Amino acid sequence: MRAIWALLALPVIGALLIGSGVRGSAEIVGYGVEMSPRSWRAGLDLLCSGREIRVATLRADAPVAVQFFVIAQGDARVAGGLTARLAGPREYVVHMPCAISTSECARVMAVMPGYDAPMEIAPGVYDLYIKGGCEVEKSGELTVVVELKASGSAP
Repeated sequence: MRAIWALLALPVIGALLIGSGVRGSAEIVGYGVEMSPRSWRAGLDLLCSGREIRVATLRADAPVAVQFFVIAQGDARVAGGLTARLAGPREYVVHMPCAISTSECARVMAVMPGYDAPMEIAPGVYDLYIKGGCEVEKSGELTVVVELKASGSAP
């Protein structure tokens, strides 16, 4: 069974709005998968801008089950979500409502494939895009980690 790992770590100080003086960065690093570039960095204001960002190209040699995991920790009070898109031989969209929330956040109570449960993707080369939106209730420090995990067979 082969595993795919991608890590997005986002340390943040302050509010998550463009022009708010936020300092922070985002990084994605791949493990156990062909990923180009091997790492990706950008400011957190870009991630929360609502614009889709191409972060990497992934290669799956066989069908794999993928799932995103998100952890948000810190003293900032933030509500926001992410959307990931894999574009290749087929297109897959993974909605992650309230993924980067440290305060109240209303979400649809439905199983989101690729977020709440693994989602099978076909073999191929995929561009990985991510976008997010954030609303700040209280500025402070926040760390967000997004992991993409995959195994060689769907559940």
